[in-house]
Amino acid sequence: MGANFLASLRRGGCRPQTTGGALIYANLYYGKLSRRNNKKDDVHLNKHAMHLIRLYLMCLDILEKEEINTYRENDIDLLMSIRNGKYQKDDGTFYMEFFDMVSDYENRLKYANENTSLPEKPDYKLIEEFVMSVNEKVVTGEY
Repeated sequence: MGANFLASLRRGGCRPQTTGGALIYANLYYGKLSRRNNKKDDVHLNKHAMHLIRLYLMCLDILEKEEINTYRENDIDLLMSIRNGKYQKDDGTFYMEFFDMVSDYENRLKYANENTSLPEKPDYKLIEEFVMSVNEKVVTGEY
């Protein structure tokens, strides 16, 4: 199922919808991190910071490699260091090093979005056919 789904995405495309939604989500996280959020404790702020970077990494995978990788094995050290507070100051704000990292990923993402081989709009008919085939296999017990 995974390979077929990725092939459908490659043929059908999903650039604006996938990265656009993730960018909005990432920017919401970024906004929470740029100032001290007194409603969140440090554990949750670090978790937000980690997810921000994870979203950038996933968007880059989609745009550059045309793949969806949810298992971030190669990024685990970076992500866990963020979650464990490496980039957070004692006062709860974040070191400039973290914001520089976010800025670098944001610039990479803008470049990747402008230079991706994915089409501008998805092929909705192809996606619909894929969804119907998966549903049919579930109903008939093939999955």
